[in-house]
Amino acid sequence: MDSRILSNITVTVNNTAIAYVPGSLKYNEGMGEQKMHPQAGGGGAVQIAYSDDVNTHIGKVSFELLPTNANIALARVWKNNGNANVIRLSMSGSDFLKTFGNAAMTNSYEVNLSADGKLACEFQGNPAV
Repeated sequence: MDSRILSNITVTVNNTAIAYVPGSLKYNEGMGEQKMHPQAGGGGAVQIAYSDDVNTHIGKVSFELLPTNANIALARVWKNNGNANVIRLSMSGSDFLKTFGNAAMTNSYEVNLSADGKLACEFQGNPAV
């Protein structure tokens, strides 16, 4: 088992490697939430029923870009693609690989035009494979 901390991740959106702000990358595999439901079993007994909330099985990826003309153009393309984006996260020399298909850029991105400004990109799509 590889015990290195995952920190130098390559982000690829639609087969194009993306330069992003270090420390801004986050993902959620989309395994969803599970719930426990108590039910009366009679005579004071309680039984627990388990359920998997498939409404929460949504993969999520977010990262920030610097506000350059090229990055603003990329964000616009991703937004216009609807849910036709594919995002891959990988790390060289590691078996770490997560792929999120049918991903849509769900936030209405805001461009902060300053020397230390950021452009947040938030995607939701299929659970990671």
